[in-house]
Amino acid sequence: MDWKNLLTKTPYLVLFIVLISIGIDQDIFAQSEIVIEGRFNVLEIIYENKTISYEYFISTQEEDKIKYTILDFEKTVSYLHELAGKYVRVTAHQKPDSLAPASISNLEKLEVISIIPLKDDKKNLTEEIAAAEMAPASLNSATLLNKFFNDTTEPHTKTYFENRFYSDPDSLAAYWADVSYDQFIFTGSVNGWLELPKTKSEYGVGGFSFHESVMKDIIPLHDPFVDFTNVELLLLVYNDHMPCGCAMATFFSQPVLTEEGVKDLLILHLPDTGDGFAVGLLSQNGIGTPAHEVGHTLGLFHNALPPPSTGFN
Repeated sequence: MDWKNLLTKTPYLVLFIVLISIGIDQDIFAQSEIVIEGRFNVLEIIYENKTISYEYFISTQEEDKIKYTILDFEKTVSYLHELAGKYVRVTAHQKPDSLAPASISNLEKLEVISIIPLKDDKKNLTEEIAAAEMAPASLNSATLLNKFFNDTTEPHTKTYFENRFYSDPDSLAAYWADVSYDQFIFTGSVNGWLELPKTKSEYGVGGFSFHESVMKDIIPLHDPFVDFTNVELLLLVYNDHMPCGCAMATFFSQPVLTEEGVKDLLILHLPDTGDGFAVGLLSQNGIGTPAHEVGHTLGLFHNALPPPSTGFN
């Protein structure tokens, strides 16, 4: 054996072993498992071309602080949607690069290993109606009109939304009264237009990043004018397309911090682009997309759940 030659190469051999060790340590750290418990939710994203996608998140609460964590599943399966609103235990991988974009840097994204429902006595509205032997149920909403910073356009007036959502004979409220055989009463009020402190592009590219970041500004903006004590659903309307070119809705309520305390609120995001998508008269009389999304917030699913990015009726 050439000991002299081996010794001259030893420093390089040691360096190679150290580098491998560092790489292994980083990989172990990258794949470290964490367990988190909280309320699971689904965000449905509907695009103007009638394709859809879904994003998933879990909310946890400590006193007056609410934390949202984005969940990434290897495969999207229908039972995930049935877990919306349930308290779950998630086991997941947390990676060093799992932080969301800078505009929402407090959000983490976890790669889910398993998700297990925990005992949860909270019922959705459809279950409550059944439990009450079809006694009429009601949902009180607040429609909040929002203008992106430095964009003064107001495609429709406040009166338009009061009429189309609540008081017209063919309004959103009338639709739900009809299809529920008067077992579901949809009520609400409208506030705005109010100017947001950021431009559209500053709220992220869409999906949950937009949902989480814009909510931080909308609630404090409207809180002085809206009493959220009895509000259960928010219809958030914007004076332009959202960055994703879509409309969005949570499948179940999520905790939101208001001046009246932490409220469990169902949330819809709707662009007002004039006569078209999603609230214009040429877009199913201005109520088609809102009616569809309100159905999800009530705990209703598609008749045959379409996979992401598939056309739907």
